[in-house]
Amino acid sequence: MIADMDTNRCGVYAIRNVVDGKNTTYIGSTHCSFNRRWRDHRNSLTHGDHRNCWLQRSWNKYGEIGFEFLVLEYCEKDQNIIKQEQKWLDEIRKDVPVFNLGDIVDAPFRGKHLSEAHRAKMSMAKIGKKRKPYTEETLRKISLIRKGKHHTEEARTKMRIAHTGKKLSESHRLLLATHMAKNRERRVIDYPGFVNVDGRCILPGRNFNEMCREYGLSQGTMHMVLIGLRNHHKGWSLRKDVAQC
Repeated sequence: MIADMDTNRCGVYAIRNVVDGKNTTYIGSTHCSFNRRWRDHRNSLTHGDHRNCWLQRSWNKYGEIGFEFLVLEYCEKDQNIIKQEQKWLDEIRKDVPVFNLGDIVDAPFRGKHLSEAHRAKMSMAKIGKKRKPYTEETLRKISLIRKGKHHTEEARTKMRIAHTGKKLSESHRLLLATHMAKNRERRVIDYPGFVNVDGRCILPGRNFNEMCREYGLSQGTMHMVLIGLRNHHKGWSLRKDVAQC
């Protein structure tokens, strides 16, 4: 440990409990200054929202006066600081207990499995809570990320196997039926009528897509005729008025 520490540098540090009789220690690292990192820790701990629950409980019990901040090693900003933090964590935990939640610095929960009781508590805590709706900007970003991505054949097989034999609840079936009905409604487009290649009038109707399928027309091209972007498709044109037929 460094006695005369320069808190404006970066590297690996420790937060040690000096009053619990065990010198329980938290090991961390920072690419910003030690001074700023220690200030961030103190602010989170003081407000009771620190992400490390063990360190937070100890702070609540002993207060700020029961802790000290120590610089373990200076590092350059382009150096692999995580690797050095791992080295110090492995070394210090041999002698004293640590507040760190896991054995691996950059993946503290790797290899850990939650008990059924813990899973049940997490589930109960989320019941009734609704996620805030995504903003338009967030939806656009998600769309860009997923664009062009497709499931591999292996993934499709796994999903098929996972769903084989599953029975949907009545509420789930009703929800699916409702969504499918809404989708069908969205696909139904009213049309004002067309004049076909033979000059015969096709009267206004309810289902534009069904009409295109019946007469072997491209739905996309006929939609362009419908909205005025094209004059005709395969001799078909939009009926201008009743007298045209």
